[in-house]
Amino acid sequence: MHPCETKRLMAALTAAALLLAVAPRLAAAGDQEVAKAKFQEGMALIKEENYPAALAAFEESYKLVPKPGLLYNIAMCQKALFRYVESIAAFEKYISAMGANIKPDMKLTAEQALSDMRKLVGTILIDEAPDGSEVFVDDRSIGRTPMKEALLADPGQHSIRVERDGYKPLRTEVNVASGATIAVRAKLRAVAAWIKIACESESAIVHLDGKVVGGCPYEGEVQPGEHEVKVLEAGKAPFVQKVEVASGGTATVAVSLEAGGEPGEGDGEKRPRGLLIGGIAALAVGAGAGVLGGVFAAKRGDALDTVENPASRDEYDAAGEDAKKYHGVMIGGFVGAGVFIAAGAVLIVLDQRGREKTEGDADAVAVRAAPGGIAVEF
Repeated sequence: MHPCETKRLMAALTAAALLLAVAPRLAAAGDQEVAKAKFQEGMALIKEENYPAALAAFEESYKLVPKPGLLYNIAMCQKALFRYVESIAAFEKYISAMGANIKPDMKLTAEQALSDMRKLVGTILIDEAPDGSEVFVDDRSIGRTPMKEALLADPGQHSIRVERDGYKPLRTEVNVASGATIAVRAKLRAVAAWIKIACESESAIVHLDGKVVGGCPYEGEVQPGEHEVKVLEAGKAPFVQKVEVASGGTATVAVSLEAGGEPGEGDGEKRPRGLLIGGIAALAVGAGAGVLGGVFAAKRGDALDTVENPASRDEYDAAGEDAKKYHGVMIGGFVGAGVFIAAGAVLIVLDQRGREKTEGDADAVAVRAAPGGIAVEF
């Protein structure tokens, strides 16, 4: 920020500080002291132009003792950080909260800031969404449709999510320019039922009704009724839960994985597969040996042609020696190819059988929470 802007900001915040000093003291004495210290910390940080840290200090002070004057400080910091939408909301709340107690010069400064920032922001219009749909901008819930006004948005890229029970969620990205309005057509598609599976770890694998459906988090359309959710991760105890999904409804499963699984247990498709890798490597070596045998078979053929039609005694003797040498390499290549290809095939078959056995063992017994204890299902 330009030095002149910083001086004007400091002057405005100092005026706000005087209002805070005479504001009514309603909070506990301990909170008052901490809030005062945070406020002073924020003022010191403003002098250093450390606006992110100053904003955090002012917000903490306001959380402890919500004095309306602090909203001015918060709004000014947000404006300095180009967080215009949040700054507009804070200024509007400040003017409303201060009411008749607001000083004319402070009101004028706030209104001028509002006027300037409203020219810099854009708007997002959510169109055609079913009533009651929840709207998220950059993963922050904004409200539900129908919305009376378009959503203010800072210039730049934003993620939009619109969701409602019984419908497939909409996710999209929009680029908002100052003064522009972006219309998002959120005509959601109705689904039979929807399931959402939330995990603490993104490396976990989700099984739905015995089939791998992907990583975690996961969401997708299902048929109404009971479904079994199983989530596996290496080194963690399997999570198994049955969930009932109503027709047109959305069921959410919050997964918490606890330590206790065997090493390598539960990571499904991500588990190292040594036999498979060894089998593929053996096949590759076998193929290479076969190619080598073929090359030397061709060389042996050329040498034998020379033996049959030599130009001299020396050429005859040399070609004979080459033919014997190439013959040995050819036989070794073809035999090696056969051995390695056979070994590779055996390793791949053993890997497949091992996977089938592991999956069978995992599906044989299911453990779930039940009233009064643990239920074991076979």
